[in-house]
Amino acid sequence: MYLNTYSVLLLLIHCEAHSNKYLNSNRRMSVSPPKSAVRGCLQEISANTLQQRAVPTGSKLKKKLVIDPILLKQRPYLLSKHKTGPVIRPKLISAKSQQQQRGVALLPPEIVAVVLFYLAPEEILGRAQIVCRKWRRVVADRFLWRTLDQLSSLAFEHKYVKEQKVVERRSKGKLYIATNRITGETCMVRKVFLDIANAGQDDGVPTSILREVSYLTSISDPHVGKVLEAQVKNNVLYLAYPYHKYNLKEYMKLFVDMGRTVPGTPMSGAGKYIMPLSKIKKLMYEIVCGLDYCHRHGILHRNLKPDNVLITDTEHVVLADFSLSRVLTIPHTPYTPEDPKERERSGREARRLWYRAPELLFRKNMYSCEVDIWTLGCLLAELALNEPMFNGDCEIEQLFKIFFVLGVPHDWNTVGNAGETRVDFPKWEPVMISHAGMRPDSAEFRRLCETLVPSREAAFQKLLRISHVIGSEGMDLLGMLLNVDPQRRPTTEVALAHPFFGELGVPKQIAMVPTGPRCYSTKSVPMSQLAVMWKTMTDNEKLYRPNPGYMAKQTSVNETMRSILIDWLIDVSVHFELSDETLQLAVMYLDRTLSTLVVDKAKLQLFGVTCMKVADVFNERSKEYYRQESAKEYAYITAEEYTAKELIETEKKVLSLLKFRMYSPTCAHFLRIYETALGIDEPTRILSNYLSDLMLLNYEALGQAPSLLASAILCFACFVLHTTPSVSSRRAIIEIERSAG
Repeated sequence: MYLNTYSVLLLLIHCEAHSNKYLNSNRRMSVSPPKSAVRGCLQEISANTLQQRAVPTGSKLKKKLVIDPILLKQRPYLLSKHKTGPVIRPKLISAKSQQQQRGVALLPPEIVAVVLFYLAPEEILGRAQIVCRKWRRVVADRFLWRTLDQLSSLAFEHKYVKEQKVVERRSKGKLYIATNRITGETCMVRKVFLDIANAGQDDGVPTSILREVSYLTSISDPHVGKVLEAQVKNNVLYLAYPYHKYNLKEYMKLFVDMGRTVPGTPMSGAGKYIMPLSKIKKLMYEIVCGLDYCHRHGILHRNLKPDNVLITDTEHVVLADFSLSRVLTIPHTPYTPEDPKERERSGREARRLWYRAPELLFRKNMYSCEVDIWTLGCLLAELALNEPMFNGDCEIEQLFKIFFVLGVPHDWNTVGNAGETRVDFPKWEPVMISHAGMRPDSAEFRRLCETLVPSREAAFQKLLRISHVIGSEGMDLLGMLLNVDPQRRPTTEVALAHPFFGELGVPKQIAMVPTGPRCYSTKSVPMSQLAVMWKTMTDNEKLYRPNPGYMAKQTSVNETMRSILIDWLIDVSVHFELSDETLQLAVMYLDRTLSTLVVDKAKLQLFGVTCMKVADVFNERSKEYYRQESAKEYAYITAEEYTAKELIETEKKVLSLLKFRMYSPTCAHFLRIYETALGIDEPTRILSNYLSDLMLLNYEALGQAPSLLASAILCFACFVLHTTPSVSSRRAIIEIERSAG
């Protein structure tokens, strides 16, 4: 229980007057200060009030807060015992820390105790710091907030102080540069109003944010961004990211020499762009490394562009903004197509088109990691030119600019859905842009010149400018990345092994895994990629596995109630046409929630349908282009037993309990990998999926790891239907386990 704010302020002012008098006249005192009004006021506070506070007291408190010996020698009265209970004393580590924390250390401990024990954080920020300058210094001291966080975890808005607003968008929310009050580190804070993000109606956390936070908290790589903290409160979602000074677009501006110009080029009059080739290689190498990590862990980025490639102070590359990313499905299934805008695109949306692969512009519904490979080629060309390789204002203009340089493909099925009508493009002959890096007297270079000049001379000049910067090896890599046929683009593994990055070496994670195919395929997944995905899933199943004995802690819920609820959830998944993975994710979220929270039986169905809604938003095809009313739909499916508002409130509670870690591997996910690697036929696959859903009803199955359960189910299905995987398929499974382990 907090004291009345104005009473505490009066006490602080009175304490301030006495502390100034004491510090000025008794600096050399080696005994306790005389009894003052401070101690008299503290004596009036009963011990019951102190015990009502949810903070550690007595011996527990002494373990967290230690008296510094240097401070004790200077102020021995800190050992004095008060009848009113324990007194918070600052903990100093070094002379530097002592100097930084002098705002707290120079004050009598009674005042620090009042601030720590009897003021809420919002009162400290709102009123305590206006008492005087000394108290403003106390409020700004990191030691104060670190201690408060130890006693009771601070809310997000109290932990971070916003310094500067960077950008504001409806779907993205407000982005600020902020400072962590506990650590003093600079970070980026994102504040999303959930009702504004969904066209004026709060329908829970959107798909893009849920996926981004989940992926970035489940994977860890130096070249992939992080989410420091995520917290949802009422209708506001708070996110904290590490702060990086530059993105790739801003970083490139540092290499523009304003004192030198090149006549007849787009940079004329604006300074010559001179980025060293070694710098281009290093940047591209780290970008490909970050993307390779994502692809090998089954994550498509789908939104790579210079704005989303961040550069640290040590010139370290970090990939950011995973709002459009998603987990790679096995086997490949249609993903959400790009939204056909019925309005004029904004400048930000138009810039995103510059890095879109042609098949995405044609709305191809089956694609894989090769769409990110195209973006790598666009980034490499932009690093050489200091301008976008293809910068159309709309989709049709973007396609014209791509085909103007690369030529129109002969087979339209490679870049679009089969049988769809194509726009009549000019008959531009396809070219090999890698030939621009060869010697001028070579037959390949002369053939390229004859094809492009004079009708497409602007494209020829652009290729020559790129070639002069990155050389023949760079042009060879660029030609591989910017291949109109997505099936002929290289994998990130092949790109990292290209001679263009020769002196930088091949990453260890690439060398450890057997070499896969040179190109991606929408029909199969490389075995090396399956191996890393399997290893990541086995690691995650240990972290996110529910407690198999959680029923012992539940007071009103038993195994029978859980089975009845899951049986009903299966019917719900059929009604909404959800996949097996979504159903099993929902049950996984439910078991993880029941492992950490005691749920009343009257609310069990509410938590079950909420977990189904969360799994739907996370795993199914995104519908974020339109206003969502999923909460109403799931409330209706319960025969209106619960309202949409109750579902949304429960969803935020579940997400907080699960810490936004939704990337939980289930039995269905492991089955997909085993079935793909072994080439299982359709009848066996259907039976194994049925058995995996049936095992959801068995509470005792939680005692087995999903990977082991999937292996047993598949073996049983093969035995029943007399299916025998080929020898090569069995060797593939052994290779996966060996290479991943």
